[in-house]
Amino acid sequence: MIKAKVSHNDLSKLVADLGKLNNLTVPMRVIGNYMLRSINKNFQEQGRPKKWASLSPMTLNLRKAVGKEKGKILQVSGRLKNSITFEATKKSVCIGTNLDYAQLMQEGGTITSPATTIYPRQKRKLGLFVTQSSALRTPLIKRVLKFRVGGKDIYCKKVNMPRVNHKVPARPFVLWQDEDIKKANIIINDFVKETIKD
Repeated sequence: MIKAKVSHNDLSKLVADLGKLNNLTVPMRVIGNYMLRSINKNFQEQGRPKKWASLSPMTLNLRKAVGKEKGKILQVSGRLKNSITFEATKKSVCIGTNLDYAQLMQEGGTITSPATTIYPRQKRKLGLFVTQSSALRTPLIKRVLKFRVGGKDIYCKKVNMPRVNHKVPARPFVLWQDEDIKKANIIINDFVKETIKD
């Protein structure tokens, strides 16, 4: 038979130590900072443990048009990655972003481009207008759009674009890796040991 004797002083200290564990803000803050580094690594590796889906031809063309075709996935401006923050409380840590498009990038979905008509913004010189006498030549300037199709220039006054649905694949950037869960447990356990030891 095993006997244990607990004095009133021992109980008072145990109750006081357990009271200190009611506020886990400090380890939650440590976990939050650790997770920011882990999420940053997700961006650096462009997805982990599974790589993110590659960019669509449309996205590559849009990037090329603005001179940013070399950027990593989800990182052309860095706005999304830099928007991720955390809030530590007594019992939890909340990690995320307040950007409205972040959920679409995280979970995937569909973007719908509404039907629209494109008009030219500025006038183009199309050539010379020649009168019957050929003596008077004036430039022919109109508001037109110019496209190159099959090696030929095509001009039009407007272009009607249909409604289009664009599928966006899920690219989870805020997620717990297995090593993150292990590290969070170590942080909590270390805090508990230090708190009770004092």
